Amino acid sequence: MDNETISLLVWCKYDSPSNPSGALIIRVVRADTGEEVLLKDGSYLLRISPNDKSRTIQCLVRHLESEREVYFQSGKRLPDFVKACLVREDESLLEVPEKAREIPGESDDEDGTQV
Repeated sequence: MDNETISLLVWCKYDSPSNPSGALIIRVVRADTGEEVLLKDGSYLLRISPNDKSRTIQCLVRHLESEREVYFQSGKRLPDFVKACLVREDESLLEVPEKAREIPGESDDEDGTQV
């Protein structure tokens, strides 16, 4: 998988729409083959923080059981994407500081993402 690009489709859905605190069902499929991707049980920490020096937003994903972690960076649109697409509208836990949204000098490229 050194230079191979893999695209995954991810569906997130609650088992009962009338009970949003119930079980969350996640389904992952390879976009190119339609093959189901089986995920391991696990817990993760996602940390999003601005980096004023490089004018990017740094992201940490840590697998809590093994403490392995990976970093990536993105543009200023990441917090808005997380809030609009990943977190329920009625969820107030994700309050993104204004500083994280407006990093001076950040380019306004099409998708706002740099990997």
